[in-house]
Order: sequence, then structure tokens, then C-alpha cells
Amino acid sequence: MSDHNDFNRNNTADTPPEPNGYQPPQYTQQYTNQTGGYRPPNYTHPYEPTGEPPVYNPMYTAPIGYPQKSRIAAALLAFMFGTFGVHNFYLGNTGRAVTQLLFSTLGIIFLGLGPIVSLVWCWYEGIQLFRDAVPTDGHGVPFID
Repeated sequence: MSDHNDFNRNNTADTPPEPNGYQPPQYTQQYTNQTGGYRPPNYTHPYEPTGEPPVYNPMYTAPIGYPQKSRIAAALLAFMFGTFGVHNFYLGNTGRAVTQLLFSTLGIIFLGLGPIVSLVWCWYEGIQLFRDAVPTDGHGVPFID
């Protein structure tokens, strides 16, 4: 304990004493960058928003490796298994599909109205798919047929 008290009595600074002969570096010059300073790279997104709504392009093709979906298959899935959201999983609308799945499974708790709502919803979507009112799948790629 006496060593600690002696240190505080002899040194009023908050730092411990320096070893003999050590001189801390003196930074008197400001660092100057010879290249003119840091410049961030000029990143530009190839699809910059222009403020206009996107326009449906019927000549758009699917990306390489992406399988285009069939409109008729999606409509048939909507009529056969639509209450479970199978057609929306097929089309890539996973949020809508999970909602339909929850309506049909957990909706039984609420007076059994969930499956009825999901059934009407999937029939409506199936009719829209048969009428060709939905031009693209969930990723914006047009249907094969």
C-alpha cells in the first residue's frame, strides 16, 4: 500500500511515470493525404428510381435459370388447394400464401370463419388467374401461357 501512496504523492499526473530515456512521440504536423483525400467510389445502381411507376413490359424475359410459371397451373392449384395458399407459394407470393395458410389452419378457432374466408379468397384469385387479369408471377416475370 505504501508504494501506491508514494506514487500518488510524487506524481500529480494521471499517467504512470515514463521509463528512463523514453520520449513520447511529438505529433506536430497534421497528416496530409498526398492523393487529395479519400474519395468514395462512384457506385450507381443500374435500376435507379426515376420517380415514375414501373411499366409492364410484355417483352420481358425471365432471368437465366429462373423457371417461368404457368398461369393455368397456378389457377388449378388455386381451385384445388387454394385454402392452404399452395398457388401463392407456387407463384412466389409467400406472404400472401402464409396468410392463407394461417387463415385455413388457425382460423378454425374463430368460429370456423378462417377457412371460409380463405376459400372465397382463393376462388377469387383462381378466377383472376383464369381471366388473365394477373400478368406476372410474384417476381414480376410473365407467365408461360
